[in-house]
Amino acid sequence: MSVSSKIQADGYTVQISPQNKNFDYQIWDEFMSQLEQYAKGKFNFVVDFTAVQHIDSSGIGLLIKLREHCMPYKTISCTNLTDPVFQRLKASSFDQLFTLSCASKY
Repeated sequence: MSVSSKIQADGYTVQISPQNKNFDYQIWDEFMSQLEQYAKGKFNFVVDFTAVQHIDSSGIGLLIKLREHCMPYKTISCTNLTDPVFQRLKASSFDQLFTLSCASKY
């Protein structure tokens, strides 16, 4: 399984955790399946990027799909970002769409 998900203790937040080093087209179907499982509910989303070291345009497209499913009433956070992934998302102005947090301070 390249993407796992779980409902957090608050009952209102789903954590989606890609397990691949690359957040790209290879996980598209599985990520969308996880998203569709929860998107119609009351849930906010946290995408935990602990395992991810690289994001490409397909991965950015997945985050846009997540935003489309969630807006305007749900929040999205991207956590445990590595510096290269954080810089790519920030350069694409995703810091204006999501809450971004790094694995450590850069």
